[in-house]
Amino acid sequence: MRLAETGNFSDPTGRVGVRHFGQGNDMAIMVGASIPLGSRTANRGNVARANAEAQAAEAEIAVTRVQVRREIDRLIAERATLATEIVRIEREVLPSAERAVVLVGDGFARGGTAFTFLEANQAQQAVVDARSRRVELLRRFHLNGARLDRLTGRHASLLASAENR
Repeated sequence: MRLAETGNFSDPTGRVGVRHFGQGNDMAIMVGASIPLGSRTANRGNVARANAEAQAAEAEIAVTRVQVRREIDRLIAERATLATEIVRIEREVLPSAERAVVLVGDGFARGGTAFTFLEANQAQQAVVDARSRRVELLRRFHLNGARLDRLTGRHASLLASAENR
């Protein structure tokens, strides 16, 4: 903006030179100067364009801030949902699935037709599935945490101190 406004004023110029006259050895020193008398309106288009570009840049920054804030809010909400599901798996699903494995294993060990090998296998598979789901949810929880840290600049001070070493 200020660069465009500086175009409103032309720079004064000066000239110094030597002139040789064609007949004889006569010489003259010539001195000249010019101070432009331009008006401020001569550069109005460049100033207007610079103003428009500055406003466009400010609008783009504002849009980016809104998008970042929206992404931060989304990540916080998703992390809360993931944490709730992880806690539910740890407190409800895994204990009941592990209890089912013990009960089915005891019934299968006693023999008879109460439980088959397939049912014992399915009970164990339910525990494996619950643990796998928990690991996947933990992975997503921590990846979202890393994204959140990147967006909020949580560890930016650590980067700056590491660069100064």
